[in-house]
Amino acid sequence: MIDYTVRSNHSKQKWTYIKSHPFELIAIFQAARFVRVFRIIRLFGVRTRYTIPIYEVLRTNGLDKLLIVTTILLFLVPIPVIMVELDINT
Repeated sequence: MIDYTVRSNHSKQKWTYIKSHPFELIAIFQAARFVRVFRIIRLFGVRTRYTIPIYEVLRTNGLDKLLIVTTILLFLVPIPVIMVELDINT
């Protein structure tokens, strides 16, 4: 990436250089995708640091059970409604 940037800056016709070296530009973007993997791994590390205290607060107050029941009801209640009301499309 550094090599491509330096060479394009030193060229007199920058657009011609970019058009004549498309594979190097594609390779730079492929390397950028690889860097995203490290960002995702870092997010998992940060996630555990913040979710454990939140879960502890929910568990001490008994709100974890309420949250589980609410989530289950959110998905189960619409099933009988859809079976009774056949005209619902969405």
